Amino acid sequence: MLYEFDGQGMRRPGYGRLSRAYFDRQVGIYHSVLSAGAAAGMFKLVGTAREIARNLVALEDGYGFYVVLPDSGIDAQKVEDWMFGYAESATGCALRGAA
Repeated sequence: MLYEFDGQGMRRPGYGRLSRAYFDRQVGIYHSVLSAGAAAGMFKLVGTAREIARNLVALEDGYGFYVVLPDSGIDAQKVEDWMFGYAESATGCALRGAA
């Protein structure tokens, strides 16, 4: 639904502003978690918290398209594994099964 909404929304005034605001809110969530983890000594970030946060959102957005695309060969479990793999590499912390 989000991808269909994007296609429709691109033709509407103000959509770009709303889309950027949504992206920024998502980045903000990751940024706060990454910053807190680094401050607590749990994460050893390989870049800035903002860069890693932006990459995580971009990966979610990009992979999300392929999860809903028929016959892409990419399913939600693969995406989850790849996302965790990136997050673990970027934070220097084992995250799977941490909950």
